[in-house]
Amino acid sequence: VGLAVSPDDGNDAEQLLTHADRRMYVEKQKQPSRKDQRLHTRMKCRLAIELHPQAGGGPVFGNLIDISLGGCYVETSAILAAGSNLKLVFSIDGGDGTLSAEGSIARIHPGSGVAVQFKEMSRESREKMYRILEFVQNTTTVYNDRYLQNLFNR
Repeated sequence: VGLAVSPDDGNDAEQLLTHADRRMYVEKQKQPSRKDQRLHTRMKCRLAIELHPQAGGGPVFGNLIDISLGGCYVETSAILAAGSNLKLVFSIDGGDGTLSAEGSIARIHPGSGVAVQFKEMSRESREKMYRILEFVQNTTTVYNDRYLQNLFNR
């Protein structure tokens, strides 16, 4: 559970939800039972990405929450069927779409998001994914440091 109180943490719903959400993730990370035991390194972040379903239509936008070399979790309000193939575009390097991954939806959580399992990657694709992971890790570290510093300076 994350807690945010008005007016100390903000004066509108977006500010309050942002503070409560970040505190929830900090609390989850403190609990040993919440540690992810997967083989791939995982990290928490907030990064907007595009999901392009192969069935057609326009892109669906969402927040990237978890990412590893094996897959990712994306918060989105869009309804995407389990097993659907899609392309994920990570908006890095000017958003030119060169950093992307293909995969299929492994699990859905209606109203919350989707878990995506990446398809087998070529060496070039794997190197791009390492760049994405490095970017996300650096962004997350900077954001967390800044957030925690502001939190403790209150």
